[in-house]
Amino acid sequence: MHWAFQYLFIVIVPAVLASRLAHEVDKIKIILHEKLLLETAVGNKAVAIRNFLLYIDARPMRFYICGVVPLNCSFPFVILNVFVTYLIVAVQFSHIY
Repeated sequence: MHWAFQYLFIVIVPAVLASRLAHEVDKIKIILHEKLLLETAVGNKAVAIRNFLLYIDARPMRFYICGVVPLNCSFPFVILNVFVTYLIVAVQFSHIY
């Protein structure tokens, strides 16, 4: 049973950390928007902040496993969904005579 908790920990921790990182990026975007409002509209700092915000909007902070499965807080539920689906299929095929 001890090994089950290790595998569960290995699955959940990266998903939670990726979600927290995306949340931190959102907080940074809010701070930069506030700074942009305080800066002059034509200053060098304002231009740099605008360019960085455009870059962040174009390339959002998202992690994918094999480019398909998003790594966020819903990842453990995706794993559980796949496991239950294949368990049901295996049970159905085991009753074929």
